[in-house]
Amino acid sequence: MKVIILAAGMGSRLKPLTNHMPKTMITVGNQTMIENIIQGLVDLQLSVMAIITGYQHEVLERFLRRRFPKVRLQFIYNDQYSVKDNIYSFSLAEEYVGNEEMLCICSDIYCEPKLLLRAVQAPFDILMVDDKKEIPSGAMKVSVDRNGFITKISKKLMVEESMGEIVGISKISASNTAFIFERVATFLDRGIVNVWWPYAINDVLDQIKLRPWSTDGIGWVNVNTFDDLNEAMNIAIY
Repeated sequence: MKVIILAAGMGSRLKPLTNHMPKTMITVGNQTMIENIIQGLVDLQLSVMAIITGYQHEVLERFLRRRFPKVRLQFIYNDQYSVKDNIYSFSLAEEYVGNEEMLCICSDIYCEPKLLLRAVQAPFDILMVDDKKEIPSGAMKVSVDRNGFITKISKKLMVEESMGEIVGISKISASNTAFIFERVATFLDRGIVNVWWPYAINDVLDQIKLRPWSTDGIGWVNVNTFDDLNEAMNIAIY
């Protein structure tokens, strides 16, 4: 399995904490957010991964090389981080992933380590989805058909037609990775660069057969604001 961690964002809503370092280096509890992710993966015997960097990339690279000297980290620099969303960061991992199974994680997630285990153990292609807590109206949401397959991925979905909120963790089988990267490339070729990568597969979900994979109530938060950071702190405590 090829692991990629998307870590290029600027974290502007968390300034001044992010004035001189990327958001994923903010400390929650006794470690940074990205340490929480990488250590969780290492504990699952996943010690080879690619980090897609951008904002303050040199700071992040130095920190991770010191912190995880035995982990095989490949850094891929996104020099367009300030003008393109994570669809572009995701596209840069194509050569690294190749035609292999992929686990993709957004680095601004803080979660209990067992959420990573749950993702790795998923028996099919998945987007991790929180179907337990109340869905924020502006969240990236999914709808599903009667067979449990995802039919749409969008922030514009009405809450009442949504199964849950996307967490930012996905697992894709080797049979689908190349196809997904091709779809992402078509978006970039058309100049569609300010969206999350899952948007690129909306019109081919019937071919990919992607399922939502419940968080099963395991604690997590996508840290974008100081309120989110406080929620992450509470998860770390418990």
